[in-house]
Amino acid sequence: MKKINKLLYLFFVSVFIFSACNNLTENSLKEEIPEGYGLVSGQIDCNSHYRSAFNVVLPDQNIFYKVIAEDSEGVLDTVTATAVKKNATFVLQDTIKKNTAKYQLMLPYGTWNITIEGYTAYSYDAETEEEVYTTKTLYGSIPDVVVSSSNYYHSNLNIITIPALLDSDETGTVNLPISVTAATVLGAKAEWVQNIDGTDTPLTQTLLISSGETAFTMIADNGVNASGVPSGSYFVRFSFYDSADCAGTLLYTCTEAINVLYKVLSETNCWVKSEVSNSPHLFYRNYETDEYVADFIITDKVIYDALNDPGKFAGKGYYSLNVDDIIISIDDPEISHDIQTEINVTAAKNNAAGPKTDITADAADWNIALLNDAGDDITAAGGFIITGKKILCPVGIPYDETFKLYVSFCYNNKYYSCTFDLKVQPEYNFYSIPIDVSTGEKATAASTEVYFGVFPKTVLPLSSAITINEKRKIILGNNIYYLGSDGEYYAKVLENGYGTSYKYSDNSSVKQSSANSYRYFKLEPIKWKVLTTNYNSTGKALLHADMAIMCNIPFYVSTSSRTISGTTVTATDYKYSTVRAYLNGAYEAGDTQAAEYLNKGFMQTVFKSQAQSLIASTILSDSSNVNDKIFLLNLTEVTSTALGFPTGGFGSSAKARIRRPTDYAKANYSYDGGSDVSGAKYMLRGAPSGSSIRKVDNDGDTSTTNNYGVGSPTDKKIALVPALCITLE
Repeated sequence: MKKINKLLYLFFVSVFIFSACNNLTENSLKEEIPEGYGLVSGQIDCNSHYRSAFNVVLPDQNIFYKVIAEDSEGVLDTVTATAVKKNATFVLQDTIKKNTAKYQLMLPYGTWNITIEGYTAYSYDAETEEEVYTTKTLYGSIPDVVVSSSNYYHSNLNIITIPALLDSDETGTVNLPISVTAATVLGAKAEWVQNIDGTDTPLTQTLLISSGETAFTMIADNGVNASGVPSGSYFVRFSFYDSADCAGTLLYTCTEAINVLYKVLSETNCWVKSEVSNSPHLFYRNYETDEYVADFIITDKVIYDALNDPGKFAGKGYYSLNVDDIIISIDDPEISHDIQTEINVTAAKNNAAGPKTDITADAADWNIALLNDAGDDITAAGGFIITGKKILCPVGIPYDETFKLYVSFCYNNKYYSCTFDLKVQPEYNFYSIPIDVSTGEKATAASTEVYFGVFPKTVLPLSSAITINEKRKIILGNNIYYLGSDGEYYAKVLENGYGTSYKYSDNSSVKQSSANSYRYFKLEPIKWKVLTTNYNSTGKALLHADMAIMCNIPFYVSTSSRTISGTTVTATDYKYSTVRAYLNGAYEAGDTQAAEYLNKGFMQTVFKSQAQSLIASTILSDSSNVNDKIFLLNLTEVTSTALGFPTGGFGSSAKARIRRPTDYAKANYSYDGGSDVSGAKYMLRGAPSGSSIRKVDNDGDTSTTNNYGVGSPTDKKIALVPALCITLE
């Protein structure tokens, strides 16, 4: 006892020295330490997970410590120094914060083992007038310390506390309550790993939900039981599902650290909010009982908030809620790789009797986002534009990736959300290079017919089972196309037939504008005839459309002359014509007509940018030397035998010059003779006079007799048969 009293005396001296000599050098410290003693100081670090109620230090609490030194022989009683609240007796440091504290001991020469006991709560015993530390003990130690004449000063010796020592022989119990108020949560499970003897044993427990309540007791078939959970720190993953067997949709997931302490039984029955956890746990203090209470409650709002921040939702499962017969819908689960797509979102409520009620406008707090396969929100980064309840998908979405469209909203104070798998269609075949019609391979100088570019052509038969989704549309140049259930695109046209008895290819009638009738026309490759591979000695192939593919575009919008840059320009001047502007999507400087087709003419509608770059610019010497990519043939060319045309004639003798109108052209006011020797009338560049334009008549006649080969510049029933030049190797 004499030696013990001496140690206690020296400890009190050490406290005084510590407070008075904080900045002393090692040599000056040696002078202050009595002979035969050394100074041991350091910091206590607490490394508990602290995400369950075990030893959690709440905002206004401290951890209180006992620092214990015992010699290596174990024969001495312990020398105790207690760190308590600020300004209390035996303070080792003026401020003791949550998880750290500093200690300082003066010890006789010898080998010492220093350990600590820590507490998160204490009480005051009025009878003994002592503070009693009673709850949730922590333990920790540092390696043996040798104190000697040559090794008398030890600093920065950290004691790392391990509040949940892993020991299969020491156990605790777990019984943590969980409340579930989200009506769609029907099942839950907990998963964790038990690491004893160096092996990882995965454990799973299904949590049975009854009347909105369940509890985690760490019971599993493979050895863990309520009577003795091996002590340790466990990370437990909780998952909540829309099916009791946990085989359905994952609605919410979070991970909690649970510390099971030896020597602490039945201490695991409450939760405390973690500062770093994204869990729904909430805690509050009951000031009457001075207790902290925490709730683990899974609500609709919890799930909703998690899904509104998909980057933090680790489950990669998504909330699909259909409570109260609420139905969320989108136009179509497909978006296109290389054309802009718009998706519309709607919500409806089922009625027991009668049709659904649209609640789209009544719902609030709409949130729409596009998620990648990892669950990350890529809406902004991917160039997607959210407008109200619409998402505009840009061109160039990778079609080898997986996407989900996440939608949520609030209706009648309840939150609803779901996700849709989005399929990205592979790149549409725009025939951006010439393809030989007969071989299906890239066209060569030997090709006589090629596919190049796309344009509406054939009517969708009235008997077809193909459906058109008008909410899935793309815009190419001057045309809008809608997705068909066959994966193809279709133009929607208000029929404007010129003849009253015209027929489409499906033998249905071409209706006139007065019928106010719409039909769909399939987007198809344009077939071109290769007239020569050395047009005007340029080494370029001259391609001429094999059908009259467009109509209702006049040569010029008026028959009147106009003045441009001080020069009189007639209505038949090809340089300033409407048809030339339409074909190229460009206008001459000073042109007075409205720029309706600027950058969205035939070329931009038919050809992607890659294809446009392949088309040669051709100088048209007979038309003021204009330099065009798309143009019309002239009279000389359509009567040239070198280009495969007869010099004159009509009917069967001029079949090489006759062009039948497509279904699309018929719906756009084209003339149609109705046979292979009587097709469309189509215009040429060049004019015989200031008031008429050149054309090829429906039977191939180009003569001026009875005006067969001429027409008015404003005549919209005269169709277009475009031409272009390109290199074919």
